[in-house]
Amino acid sequence: MPILAADLQDRLKVGLDFYLRNKPPVDQIAVERPLFKALMSKKKLFSGAAQYVVEQIRTNYGGNGQWFVGAGAVTYNNRKTVEQAKFQWFNFHDGLQLEEDRLVANGIKIVGEKASPSADEKIAITNLIEEQSEVLTLGAYEAMSKALHFDGTQAADAIQGLDALLPAGANNTGTMGGIARTNTYWQHNVKVGSTVATMADDMETLWRACIKRGKGRPDLIVAGADFIDAYRKSGLSASTGIVRQVTTDGKGGVNIDNSVNELFYKGVSIQYSPEFDVNFGGTAPTIPWSKRCYFLNTNHITLRPIEGSDWSNRTPVRPATQYIVYMALLWRGALTCNLPSAHGVISLA
Repeated sequence: MPILAADLQDRLKVGLDFYLRNKPPVDQIAVERPLFKALMSKKKLFSGAAQYVVEQIRTNYGGNGQWFVGAGAVTYNNRKTVEQAKFQWFNFHDGLQLEEDRLVANGIKIVGEKASPSADEKIAITNLIEEQSEVLTLGAYEAMSKALHFDGTQAADAIQGLDALLPAGANNTGTMGGIARTNTYWQHNVKVGSTVATMADDMETLWRACIKRGKGRPDLIVAGADFIDAYRKSGLSASTGIVRQVTTDGKGGVNIDNSVNELFYKGVSIQYSPEFDVNFGGTAPTIPWSKRCYFLNTNHITLRPIEGSDWSNRTPVRPATQYIVYMALLWRGALTCNLPSAHGVISLA
């Protein structure tokens, strides 16, 4: 027996909901997309706003301390110590369509009257929905991960990502959240042109700058292959004495292992991001992604989806003029930063 068109749409929605609920993005992207994984795991929902997500920040203490003796006069002042950083929220959509002809070709018959699918049709529907749900979800995550790294100029109405909040070049030009980076309190930490020889000192200086404000320490370090190779070489140089692990094999020979199990800095794992190596499928920017390394404090950079629009499953009604069914994912929100001085970016020459 065939299946009702309305029933098919319901099955698409239920199938996609099941896929999203049982295979969340954090479980699927742990190796390939470390920044996306970290941001998704610490996201904070907000109830919605006319245009901006607002971060309240303290820019000064307005200090008015004075010394006096006896009846010496003292003064009082009015203090304006709070500023608002405003981050515009955007909409993200990814959707696919299934023509009824394609369903029929898969052994699924569509009717507009009362009917129940056969056992074979149920299997075909389940397989088709599972495949379409998976490719829709993974494709959406891939696009969102890319956008969360870029500065928002790559497409109309795109979210402002890492390259907008924490540029790899100058840290004292432009604005972030509507506040000028000429304000020293609103500058992140940048080191351009590091080398294998200078890397240890450069990273030490960068780390110190990131913890200067006393608001914790970087807990996420993400880098491309070129930077990781340079860091590994800086730790395996002859001057350190750490060249290789040598063990006897019990047969008169030795086993030599030149590999490194994992790289750390200050106890924080340096996570490799494969997306960096191909510049996210685009052309290389002035500072290629593969040469970059980010020190991020995830308490001060936050993914903020709007409640009800955090990967919302949509199945729009088909148009009267086309025999098509639709599946879509909708996300609304912003990426915000409330303490740029807690983050740093270092890149190779």
